[in-house]
Amino acid sequence: MSSLFDRGENHIAEKFGQEAIEMIVDLKNKDKELFSKESADLLLHYLVLLKSKGITLNDVLKTLKSNS
Repeated sequence: MSSLFDRGENHIAEKFGQEAIEMIVDLKNKDKELFSKESADLLLHYLVLLKSKGITLNDVLKTLKSNS
């Protein structure tokens, strides 16, 4: 994971985008285990992206609460 941070935010964002596309493609697949794996990959890269920006998941959750 440290290699993601070493390569910078643009690379992290690119990986996040790739994982999002893979998850969307697998959405059409009936294989729940594969979809779950791709969802986990997407979540991991999202959390790494947040950390690279100095934002926590709690920050995001607070924003969601304040917007509801």
